[in-house]
Amino acid sequence: MPLSAPTRLHHAVDRMLLEHGAYAPLELVLLMDRLADADHRAWRLAQVSSLDGYLARGLESLRELLDDAADWARRLGLEPAIETYYGWEGAAGKALRCSTDSTLDELLRTVYRRPSDSATQLDLFIDSTKTLARNELCDALLAHDVRRARERLVRVLELEAEHSLTLEAKRLIAALQRPEPADAADARDQLMLIEREWQPAAERVLGVRSRDFLAPLWRRAARKLESAPFDREHPRSHASWAHRQTLDWDAVRRSILASHDYRTHPVLLAGLAEAERHLGERTASHRTLVRTLLESSRDR
Repeated sequence: MPLSAPTRLHHAVDRMLLEHGAYAPLELVLLMDRLADADHRAWRLAQVSSLDGYLARGLESLRELLDDAADWARRLGLEPAIETYYGWEGAAGKALRCSTDSTLDELLRTVYRRPSDSATQLDLFIDSTKTLARNELCDALLAHDVRRARERLVRVLELEAEHSLTLEAKRLIAALQRPEPADAADARDQLMLIEREWQPAAERVLGVRSRDFLAPLWRRAARKLESAPFDREHPRSHASWAHRQTLDWDAVRRSILASHDYRTHPVLLAGLAEAERHLGERTASHRTLVRTLLESSRDR
Protein backbone atom coordinates (compact mmCIF):
# COMPACT_ATOMS: atom_id res chain seq x y z
CA MET A 1 0.00 0.00 0.00
CA PRO A 2 1.47 3.41 -0.98
CA LEU A 3 2.34 5.79 1.82
CA SER A 4 0.06 8.76 2.47
CA ALA A 5 1.35 12.23 1.59
CA PRO A 6 1.91 13.24 5.27
CA THR A 7 3.75 9.98 5.94
CA ARG A 8 6.01 10.49 2.90
CA LEU A 9 6.70 14.02 4.09
CA HIS A 10 7.56 12.85 7.61
CA HIS A 11 9.85 10.17 6.18
CA ALA A 12 11.62 12.78 4.05
CA VAL A 13 12.20 15.03 7.08
CA ASP A 14 13.31 12.05 9.19
CA ARG A 15 15.78 10.96 6.52
CA MET A 16 17.26 14.46 6.28
CA LEU A 17 17.57 14.53 10.06
CA LEU A 18 19.25 11.12 10.08
CA GLU A 19 21.73 12.04 7.33
CA HIS A 20 22.49 15.64 8.30
CA GLY A 21 21.17 16.19 11.81
CA ALA A 22 18.86 18.95 10.56
CA TYR A 23 15.89 19.72 8.33
CA ALA A 24 16.15 22.44 5.65
CA PRO A 25 12.94 23.31 3.76
CA LEU A 26 14.72 24.36 0.56
CA GLU A 27 16.55 21.03 0.49
CA LEU A 28 13.21 19.27 0.98
CA VAL A 29 11.68 21.17 -1.94
CA LEU A 30 14.56 20.05 -4.18
CA LEU A 31 14.46 16.43 -3.01
CA MET A 32 10.70 16.22 -3.54
CA ASP A 33 11.01 17.59 -7.11
CA ARG A 34 8.98 20.69 -6.27
CA LEU A 35 11.78 22.80 -7.74
CA ALA A 36 13.78 21.93 -10.88
CA ASP A 37 17.54 22.23 -10.67
CA ALA A 38 17.68 24.55 -13.69
CA ASP A 39 15.25 26.96 -12.00
CA HIS A 40 17.08 26.70 -8.68
CA ARG A 41 20.35 27.45 -10.49
CA ALA A 42 18.87 30.49 -12.27
CA TRP A 43 17.89 31.85 -8.86
CA ARG A 44 21.32 31.11 -7.40
CA LEU A 45 22.93 32.95 -10.30
CA ALA A 46 20.63 35.93 -9.53
CA GLN A 47 19.02 35.67 -12.96
CA VAL A 48 15.60 35.86 -11.25
CA SER A 49 14.66 37.74 -8.10
CA SER A 50 12.78 34.88 -6.37
CA LEU A 51 11.61 31.29 -6.77
CA ASP A 52 7.93 32.20 -6.95
CA GLY A 53 7.50 31.43 -10.64
CA TYR A 54 9.26 28.09 -10.42
CA LEU A 55 7.89 26.30 -7.38
CA ALA A 56 5.90 23.36 -8.73
CA ARG A 57 2.20 22.83 -8.01
CA GLY A 58 1.58 26.30 -6.60
CA LEU A 59 2.60 28.44 -3.67
CA GLU A 60 -0.45 27.70 -1.53
CA SER A 61 0.09 23.95 -1.58
CA LEU A 62 3.79 24.52 -0.90
CA ARG A 63 2.97 26.66 2.15
CA GLU A 64 0.77 23.84 3.46
CA LEU A 65 3.52 21.27 2.86
CA LEU A 66 6.16 23.38 4.61
CA ASP A 67 3.81 24.15 7.50
CA ASP A 68 3.25 20.42 7.97
CA ALA A 69 7.00 19.73 7.79
CA ALA A 70 7.74 22.53 10.29
CA ASP A 71 5.12 21.16 12.67
CA TRP A 72 6.69 17.70 12.42
CA ALA A 73 10.16 19.16 13.01
CA ARG A 74 8.95 20.93 16.16
CA ARG A 75 7.30 17.72 17.39
CA LEU A 76 10.69 16.03 16.96
CA GLY A 77 12.19 18.63 19.30
CA LEU A 78 14.15 20.52 16.63
CA GLU A 79 14.92 24.20 17.06
CA PRO A 80 14.32 26.74 14.23
CA ALA A 81 16.76 29.35 12.95
CA ILE A 82 16.18 31.68 9.99
CA GLU A 83 19.15 31.53 7.62
CA THR A 84 20.37 33.36 4.52
CA TYR A 85 20.86 31.80 1.09
CA TYR A 86 23.57 33.20 -1.16
CA GLY A 87 24.21 33.29 -4.88
CA TRP A 88 26.69 31.14 -6.78
CA GLU A 89 29.52 31.87 -9.20
CA GLY A 90 29.19 35.49 -10.41
CA ALA A 91 26.54 36.14 -7.76
CA ALA A 92 28.55 34.57 -4.94
CA GLY A 93 28.00 36.48 -1.71
CA LYS A 94 24.74 38.07 -2.85
CA ALA A 95 21.96 37.42 -0.31
CA LEU A 96 18.92 35.98 -2.09
CA ARG A 97 15.20 36.18 -1.42
CA CYS A 98 13.36 32.86 -1.74
CA SER A 99 9.91 34.39 -2.21
CA THR A 100 8.25 37.78 -2.45
CA ASP A 101 5.69 36.40 0.02
CA SER A 102 7.24 37.13 3.42
CA THR A 103 5.59 34.13 5.08
CA LEU A 104 6.76 31.68 2.42
CA ASP A 105 10.19 33.28 2.33
CA GLU A 106 10.58 32.71 6.06
CA LEU A 107 9.29 29.14 5.79
CA LEU A 108 11.88 28.32 3.12
CA ARG A 109 14.72 29.93 5.06
CA THR A 110 13.99 28.41 8.46
CA VAL A 111 16.31 25.49 9.17
CA TYR A 112 15.52 23.13 12.05
CA ARG A 113 18.31 21.51 14.06
CA ARG A 114 18.64 19.40 17.16
CA PRO A 115 19.23 21.54 20.26
CA SER A 116 22.76 20.15 20.56
CA ASP A 117 23.78 20.81 16.95
CA SER A 118 25.47 24.10 17.74
CA ALA A 119 27.64 22.07 20.10
CA THR A 120 28.46 19.28 17.66
CA GLN A 121 29.39 21.48 14.69
CA LEU A 122 31.86 23.86 16.31
CA ASP A 123 32.08 22.53 19.85
CA LEU A 124 30.05 23.72 22.82
CA PHE A 125 29.43 27.42 22.28
CA ILE A 126 27.66 28.59 25.39
CA ASP A 127 28.83 32.15 24.94
CA SER A 128 26.80 34.14 22.39
CA THR A 129 29.98 35.75 21.03
CA LYS A 130 31.31 32.33 20.09
CA THR A 131 27.97 31.39 18.55
CA LEU A 132 28.00 34.55 16.46
CA ALA A 133 31.57 33.88 15.29
CA ARG A 134 30.63 30.33 14.27
CA ASN A 135 27.57 31.54 12.37
CA GLU A 136 29.56 34.23 10.58
CA LEU A 137 32.17 31.66 9.55
CA CYS A 138 29.47 29.39 8.13
CA ASP A 139 27.84 32.32 6.33
CA ALA A 140 31.15 33.31 4.74
CA LEU A 141 31.77 29.75 3.55
CA LEU A 142 28.26 29.45 2.12
CA ALA A 143 28.75 32.78 0.35
CA HIS A 144 32.06 31.46 -1.10
CA ASP A 145 33.73 34.55 0.36
CA VAL A 146 37.35 33.48 0.93
CA ARG A 147 38.54 36.72 2.50
CA ARG A 148 35.70 36.88 5.02
CA ALA A 149 35.92 33.15 5.76
CA ARG A 150 39.59 33.55 6.65
CA GLU A 151 38.79 36.51 8.88
CA ARG A 152 35.94 34.67 10.62
CA LEU A 153 38.11 31.59 11.17
CA VAL A 154 40.75 33.78 12.81
CA ARG A 155 38.03 35.20 15.06
CA VAL A 156 36.80 31.71 15.98
CA LEU A 157 40.35 30.68 16.87
CA GLU A 158 40.84 33.82 18.97
CA LEU A 159 37.86 32.73 21.04
CA GLU A 160 38.99 29.12 21.24
CA ALA A 161 42.58 28.44 20.17
CA GLU A 162 42.33 24.63 20.00
CA HIS A 163 39.29 24.41 17.79
CA SER A 164 38.08 20.91 16.88
CA LEU A 165 36.98 21.82 13.34
CA THR A 166 39.85 24.09 12.37
CA LEU A 167 41.19 21.59 9.84
CA GLU A 168 37.78 21.13 8.19
CA ALA A 169 37.23 24.90 7.89
CA LYS A 170 40.69 25.29 6.34
CA ARG A 171 39.89 22.54 3.85
CA LEU A 172 36.74 24.34 2.78
CA ILE A 173 38.62 27.61 2.34
CA ALA A 174 41.23 25.74 0.27
CA ALA A 175 38.43 24.27 -1.84
CA LEU A 176 37.20 27.77 -2.65
CA GLN A 177 40.70 28.79 -3.70
CA ARG A 178 41.18 25.80 -6.00
CA PRO A 179 41.11 26.90 -9.68
CA GLU A 180 38.45 25.54 -12.01
CA PRO A 181 39.58 22.22 -13.54
CA ALA A 182 41.75 22.66 -16.62
CA ASP A 183 40.67 19.41 -18.26
CA ALA A 184 38.93 16.07 -17.64
CA ALA A 185 41.88 14.61 -15.73
CA ASP A 186 41.98 17.62 -13.43
CA ALA A 187 38.20 17.38 -12.97
CA ARG A 188 38.52 13.73 -11.89
CA ASP A 189 41.16 14.77 -9.34
CA GLN A 190 38.82 17.44 -7.98
CA LEU A 191 35.93 14.97 -7.71
CA MET A 192 38.20 12.73 -5.64
CA LEU A 193 39.06 15.71 -3.43
CA ILE A 194 35.37 16.52 -2.99
CA GLU A 195 34.55 12.95 -2.01
CA ARG A 196 37.53 12.36 0.27
CA GLU A 197 38.06 15.76 1.88
CA TRP A 198 35.69 18.58 0.99
CA GLN A 199 32.36 16.79 1.37
CA PRO A 200 33.14 15.27 4.81
CA ALA A 201 34.43 18.68 5.94
CA ALA A 202 31.35 20.48 4.60
CA GLU A 203 29.02 18.01 6.29
CA ARG A 204 30.76 18.48 9.62
CA VAL A 205 30.90 22.27 9.48
CA LEU A 206 27.74 23.11 7.51
CA GLY A 207 25.53 20.07 8.08
CA VAL A 208 22.33 20.06 6.04
CA ARG A 209 23.56 23.06 4.03
CA SER A 210 26.66 21.27 2.75
CA ARG A 211 25.10 20.89 -0.71
CA ASP A 212 24.83 24.70 -0.89
CA PHE A 213 28.58 24.92 -0.54
CA LEU A 214 29.52 21.97 -2.77
CA ALA A 215 27.10 22.35 -5.70
CA PRO A 216 29.19 24.89 -7.67
CA LEU A 217 32.28 22.69 -7.18
CA TRP A 218 30.49 19.58 -8.44
CA ARG A 219 29.07 21.51 -11.37
CA ARG A 220 32.37 22.94 -12.59
CA ALA A 221 33.93 19.45 -12.50
CA ALA A 222 30.97 18.05 -14.45
CA ARG A 223 31.46 20.64 -17.19
CA LYS A 224 34.96 19.33 -17.90
CA LEU A 225 33.78 15.70 -17.90
CA GLU A 226 30.90 16.06 -20.36
CA SER A 227 32.82 14.56 -23.27
CA ALA A 228 34.87 12.06 -21.24
CA PRO A 229 34.02 8.35 -21.76
CA PHE A 230 32.59 6.22 -18.96
CA ASP A 231 35.24 4.30 -16.99
CA ARG A 232 33.82 1.09 -15.54
CA GLU A 233 36.63 0.98 -12.97
CA HIS A 234 35.90 4.54 -11.79
CA PRO A 235 32.15 5.11 -12.24
CA ARG A 236 32.15 8.22 -10.04
CA SER A 237 34.45 10.01 -12.47
CA HIS A 238 31.62 10.34 -15.02
CA ALA A 239 29.81 13.65 -15.51
CA SER A 240 26.49 12.04 -14.58
CA TRP A 241 27.75 11.29 -11.08
CA ALA A 242 28.67 14.93 -10.46
CA HIS A 243 25.33 16.12 -11.87
CA ARG A 244 23.53 13.63 -9.62
CA GLN A 245 25.03 15.28 -6.54
CA THR A 246 23.50 18.61 -7.53
CA LEU A 247 20.09 16.99 -8.26
CA ASP A 248 20.33 18.18 -11.88
CA TRP A 249 18.31 15.32 -13.36
CA ASP A 250 18.15 16.80 -16.87
CA ALA A 251 21.94 16.94 -16.93
CA VAL A 252 22.21 13.40 -15.51
CA ARG A 253 20.05 12.07 -18.32
CA ARG A 254 21.81 14.13 -20.99
CA SER A 255 25.31 13.07 -19.95
CA ILE A 256 24.34 9.39 -19.78
CA LEU A 257 22.63 9.40 -23.18
CA ALA A 258 25.76 11.08 -24.62
CA SER A 259 27.76 7.93 -23.75
CA HIS A 260 27.41 5.78 -26.88
CA ASP A 261 27.68 2.52 -24.91
CA TYR A 262 25.53 3.47 -21.90
CA ARG A 263 23.18 0.52 -22.58
CA THR A 264 25.98 -1.89 -21.65
CA HIS A 265 26.75 -0.30 -18.26
CA PRO A 266 24.32 -1.10 -15.42
CA VAL A 267 25.61 1.85 -13.38
CA LEU A 268 24.68 4.30 -16.12
CA LEU A 269 21.35 2.60 -16.73
CA ALA A 270 20.50 2.81 -13.03
CA GLY A 271 21.41 6.51 -13.06
CA LEU A 272 19.23 7.05 -16.13
CA ALA A 273 16.29 5.29 -14.48
CA GLU A 274 16.66 7.50 -11.40
CA ALA A 275 16.80 10.65 -13.54
CA GLU A 276 13.71 9.62 -15.51
CA ARG A 277 11.82 8.94 -12.28
CA HIS A 278 12.63 12.39 -10.89
CA LEU A 279 11.65 13.98 -14.21
CA GLY A 280 8.23 12.33 -13.97
CA GLU A 281 8.86 9.82 -16.78
CA ARG A 282 7.63 6.78 -14.84
CA THR A 283 7.09 4.43 -17.78
CA ALA A 284 10.53 5.15 -19.23
CA SER A 285 12.08 4.71 -15.78
CA HIS A 286 10.47 1.28 -15.38
CA ARG A 287 11.73 0.19 -18.81
CA THR A 288 15.24 1.38 -17.99
CA LEU A 289 15.18 -0.48 -14.67
CA VAL A 290 14.30 -3.72 -16.48
CA ARG A 291 17.19 -3.13 -18.86
CA THR A 292 19.46 -2.46 -15.87
CA LEU A 293 18.56 -5.80 -14.33
CA LEU A 294 19.19 -7.62 -17.62
CA GLU A 295 22.62 -6.01 -18.04
CA SER A 296 23.48 -6.71 -14.41
CA SER A 297 22.67 -10.41 -14.88
CA ARG A 298 24.96 -10.55 -17.93
CA ASP A 299 27.81 -9.07 -15.89
CA ARG A 300 27.69 -11.86 -13.32
